Amino acid sequence: MANTAADFHRNFHSMRPRNYTTFPDAIRHKDWYQIKHRFHASVDSVIDACWKLRNGATFLRDFRGLSQGRRPGYLAWAVNKSPNDLGPAVIERMRERHGQLIAGLFASGFKRYWRENGITYPAQSDYQAMIGLTGLALQSLSELANLSDDLIERAFTYGFSNMNGFPDWMPALITLKPGIFVTVATTVLTQDITSSSEEKFSSDGFSRIAYSTSAIRELTAAPLFQLLQTAGIPENRRDLEMALTIIARSHAVSASQLSPILRQQFAAHVIEFRFAEAWLWLDALFAIDSAAAWSTWIATFGALWSPSSASLFKRYMGREELSNSRAEERAEERDALDADAQTLCHLIKAAYLVWPPSNDPVHEDAYSPGIDDKATSRRGYYLNGLAALGNEDALQALDRCSRLPT
Repeated sequence: MANTAADFHRNFHSMRPRNYTTFPDAIRHKDWYQIKHRFHASVDSVIDACWKLRNGATFLRDFRGLSQGRRPGYLAWAVNKSPNDLGPAVIERMRERHGQLIAGLFASGFKRYWRENGITYPAQSDYQAMIGLTGLALQSLSELANLSDDLIERAFTYGFSNMNGFPDWMPALITLKPGIFVTVATTVLTQDITSSSEEKFSSDGFSRIAYSTSAIRELTAAPLFQLLQTAGIPENRRDLEMALTIIARSHAVSASQLSPILRQQFAAHVIEFRFAEAWLWLDALFAIDSAAAWSTWIATFGALWSPSSASLFKRYMGREELSNSRAEERAEERDALDADAQTLCHLIKAAYLVWPPSNDPVHEDAYSPGIDDKATSRRGYYLNGLAALGNEDALQALDRCSRLPT
């Protein structure tokens, strides 16, 4: 009997098709990850749809307060959905989620908010600034230009609170309203100077102007020069470097006004052995009067290259330099050294004496440039600058450089 039952069971299973699987086997071979993922996605979609309906109803119920900019919580919520792209992107996201009507309410609220609410500098980490900057980005240039002077001043203050440089609308508005911008910039820079400290990072006001356009730097240079004489010199070395670069590269302040101050400050910092700051003043002097800068070096350290003066010159060549000008803007900026073949010749001879090519570092792998690398690069910069002049003075200077050992 047992054999008969066993035979029946074996014969029954032998009759199943080869690709036949039982229901539990079929479930077992399913991709459970996909099933769970689809289930969770469906649940999330339902929840998201519910939130859209709930939020949309809330916005419509309070449409008057929202459109008049009296609901900063709602506006901050919208900004938080697109924190890296203020302006039209915020409204576009609202349009995608809630439709044109609610997006229009938000657009009106953003535009109204900044007009009704001022801001203090600095406030770039505050949602108030982000709400105001979103509203300003939604305005056309003609709308901004036709505002009262007080509102334009407020707009510029918001612009200084933008996280990554001036917003796109600001350079054009500065062109139309330069006087108001200078007033705001002077207030901002005064606050940066009076509150500056020996920190590693630059202040926002100096940074915004230094990395803007050459036209904005030119506009700011003269007021900044006056500010340094009245409010004092920034303690923050980065701020000082930016201030001196803005002033020296601009044509707004004459070399005769600048040169005595730059010489005096260079000598004062050398006496105090504050060479990192001294190089900043010397750099500015080279930009406005390169021959006077070289004479100042010789008068300070002597014409004979002692080990100490040679070491200092190498340190000067190996300094970190601020590079904030675009290539197309450099031709518009003041740089007396670029056209001074005689001084370039002096610098080339000094560079080859103090740091000859035999001392150049050799790197086989990735590296972070140090003083030696920067000194090597600076020596090449002097030589290339002289060669790029391409005039008779440059050719004579190159001939002298090749014949004279020192």
